[in-house]
Amino acid sequence: MRRISLLLALLVILISGCSESKSITIAVVSPEQGEILEQVFNNQYKKNTQIEIKPILDSVEKVGEHWEELDNIIAKYINENNDVDLVFGFPPEYLAGLVETGTIQSLNGKLDKKALYNFAPAIRMPIEEAGKGEIYAVTPTFNSYVLAYNKEIFAKSKIEEPKNSMSWEDLYDLSVKLQQNSKYKGLALGVPDSDEEFYYLYQILTRPIYSIEKVNNSIQVNNEMNKKYWSLFTKIYMDNKKANLKEFLKGDVAMSVMPVASIMDKELFNQFGDNNLDIGIVQMPVFQEIDGGLAYSDSLFALSTNSKSEEAATDFLNYIQGEEFANYLMEGSLLPTYWDTGVKETLIKKYGHDFSPIYDQGGALLTKPSIEADEYLKVESAGAKFFTEYLNGKDTIDSLLTAYEEDVN
Repeated sequence: MRRISLLLALLVILISGCSESKSITIAVVSPEQGEILEQVFNNQYKKNTQIEIKPILDSVEKVGEHWEELDNIIAKYINENNDVDLVFGFPPEYLAGLVETGTIQSLNGKLDKKALYNFAPAIRMPIEEAGKGEIYAVTPTFNSYVLAYNKEIFAKSKIEEPKNSMSWEDLYDLSVKLQQNSKYKGLALGVPDSDEEFYYLYQILTRPIYSIEKVNNSIQVNNEMNKKYWSLFTKIYMDNKKANLKEFLKGDVAMSVMPVASIMDKELFNQFGDNNLDIGIVQMPVFQEIDGGLAYSDSLFALSTNSKSEEAATDFLNYIQGEEFANYLMEGSLLPTYWDTGVKETLIKKYGHDFSPIYDQGGALLTKPSIEADEYLKVESAGAKFFTEYLNGKDTIDSLLTAYEEDVN
């Protein structure tokens, strides 16, 4: 009888062990990001893992208020809260600071090899650069831009189609050649509704090389770079008669720089263009100063050095960086960072395009902000003012750039 009782007791222990619930704590930069995680993972992750979410800042507005020191704030929170297993909701430019403070762990040797091997180069490369060759964070999805072109226009014009990672200078020359040999505009850059809006679009497209720094209480706006690219992008904009994405979708422009999300948006084509356009896509043009496209994510996950549930946290990272979650993201028209033949074929079937150029073009690691957000916005506003004056021929570029630097200081 005693033996039977012991066997029953052992069985209860084994059953309890098998059904034991794991738990992980995720620190999110803002409460709004926590709400997104709760919506996604309540139904999309293992039922035996409890996820507790703790916000680091009170609101998403606070992120803007602290954007020049966000890595320090995250590190401080992790060090003061030893129950944190993962931190979520920051872009790669803050990753190096977290690595340097030792508050997060390298994922090399911890994550499944498949998760790391099938990590899209577009976003993996800036993450590796921030980690000095190692991966300290993963992100399940990313955004990017692409150079799209109208195959029919190129065929009619008997001009060679654009290639991956052209220089911006070569792309401009190609747009000139197209206009000389056809009735079409050559190149569109987004949908700016005004010259001032074009400046803000220009800032997005030049993000890998664009920087505003504060040195010894003086704002440095890198006018050497501004002189070169204000001139080039003004020529692109004006020589193509301010062509925009809507004209490209109607078949009136040969090429357009556009967000990948626009390629995936069938309603956009229905509203402004023709769903039957034969469009090709290649990698974004690049700058001579830095090799890299515009792949970007503000949804990084990193593993805390203080994690008390490292195994469960690592299982979670393997899940979000794996095939199952990638398929879930594609159902919601999002680009997963998990990249293999299956994902490639699914995207081709759903959108009619091979997205390999987007995935294979390494992104650039952006510079961490060195000035407060409010001050940054003032500098941007001044830039828009002087750029618009240059665009409309009101003064020489040298005079306007000098006035720009004086105005922000």
